[in-house]
Amino acid sequence: MDYRDVPEGDFDGICSLGMMEHVGVKHYPAYFKEIYDKLKPGAMLLNHQITRTCSYAGKSAGPFIDRYIFPDGQLASPG
Repeated sequence: MDYRDVPEGDFDGICSLGMMEHVGVKHYPAYFKEIYDKLKPGAMLLNHQITRTCSYAGKSAGPFIDRYIFPDGQLASPG
């Protein structure tokens, strides 16, 4: 199920593993708003994301990673 279609809310916690690479940097604000809106006050979020250096420079992650590991994905820099 697409995370945007989850009808429930008021979760005690949400764990997001490996989603950020597929959401894409420009969609981070909407993604985190959607998650935040589903958490009850004081709840916890665990976000696991694979990152790389220098993504801000517009360079690809490399031909192997772009083709076999994260096709159509986006690895952002931690900063």
